[in-house]
Amino acid sequence: MGIACYVRDSNGTLVDSFPVAGATEVNELWLPVIQNKSLKLLEVLVTGGLTVSAEYHAGVTDELTTLMNSFNPPGEPHPRPGTPADRCLHLIRTLAANPPNGNTTVYVG
Repeated sequence: MGIACYVRDSNGTLVDSFPVAGATEVNELWLPVIQNKSLKLLEVLVTGGLTVSAEYHAGVTDELTTLMNSFNPPGEPHPRPGTPADRCLHLIRTLAANPPNGNTTVYVG
């Protein structure tokens, strides 16, 4: 199963959504890195989904940064558009724009 990001306002109305990674990419690329680096929150996120609450926000952001850096080729300062690293960066930016103490809820799964 692939993963997507859903941002809802305080009334539960969907304000943004986007695909993050397809099933093949998750299973063949993301999960091996996640398991090798023991990224426990991302493992929950990609295998069952996770609402990124205040309890998990910093940890998920840190683990996404680790995952992004694993995907980004050495010597490349920024992820190339459309790459797995770029999709991680998009998710990191979405989390930064929607902090847990704001008026939105972010679910990824």
